[in-house]
Amino acid sequence: MAKIQEFDNVRDFLARHWDDGNHIFVRWPEYFKYFQITHGKFNVFVGLGEKTEKIYGICAFVACNSSVTTDIQLNLLRVIDNDNGLSSLTMLDYIIKNYDFRTIAACGIRPKTEIIYQYLDYQTGILNHYYRLNNKDEYQIAVIKNKNILDIRKGKYSLNLIKDVQELQKKFHAVSYQNSIPFKDDQCIRHRYFESMGHKYKVYGINKGKLFYDSIIVMRELDYKGINICKIVDFIGIDEDIGEISTAIQELIDKNNYEFIDFYCIGISHELLEKAGFIMRKSNDENIIPRLFEPFVQENKEIHYFINTKACKFHLYCGDSDQDRVN
Repeated sequence: MAKIQEFDNVRDFLARHWDDGNHIFVRWPEYFKYFQITHGKFNVFVGLGEKTEKIYGICAFVACNSSVTTDIQLNLLRVIDNDNGLSSLTMLDYIIKNYDFRTIAACGIRPKTEIIYQYLDYQTGILNHYYRLNNKDEYQIAVIKNKNILDIRKGKYSLNLIKDVQELQKKFHAVSYQNSIPFKDDQCIRHRYFESMGHKYKVYGINKGKLFYDSIIVMRELDYKGINICKIVDFIGIDEDIGEISTAIQELIDKNNYEFIDFYCIGISHELLEKAGFIMRKSNDENIIPRLFEPFVQENKEIHYFINTKACKFHLYCGDSDQDRVN
């Protein structure tokens, strides 16, 4: 595991061996530190030549909680050609044997690398992509050839914007979900969404008329050439609460004139998301609900994932790993 003092060496490796030196972590070192340094640890494994001390590979991750046995999510994996027997598989094997974690996962893996994770007997797949359209005559960000907007019944719950970390800690007890996979604790939520660099997030509590929130939902608004859309990037809580915010979702669309709200996820049932008013985009869908805006790409994009569990229920979203980072 790299030391903080090796930050510049790791950044230099990225500059030389990733995207012609254009990776955001190379161009914006403070953002790289924000993403990879937590609790005084530089969350990057490096493969070094024993004699040359040259870096031949890196594997970076984010820790979802501060427990000794945490849940980790990979967000960078790059190994260059070498004669030392170092590969993506041997780097992963080292992490598996030497780092104390409960689960390991990643969103945004390349399809051709799925065979590596399948070899490790991990589960691989594609996040489901759900969306709800605003009822417009024309769409400028999305391409809509088949306009399908579900009728919804009135949901029982509303959404309350959580203004700051202090309010979050008073009204939401993340520790209640420590058995969830992954478990994101208060520090993770604070760092990821309230202290975020580059992107701004809105964290909503699902209001059920109680003093505390059982569930929170995280969104990011985008303004592209004067057109507003909204992405749901994370959810922590009770799945069934999603099915009761249909009215609240529609109110957000109407109030902010979003062209659409979309949600990449795995783990929440199709029935609950449909109850909330979302429809699922199919792989061969005629409609295009763009995911990439930095730069804007008017195409459907899948998010491939892996996780080292097949027996347990888990949840993954587009806010996981580095899938919603600045580009």
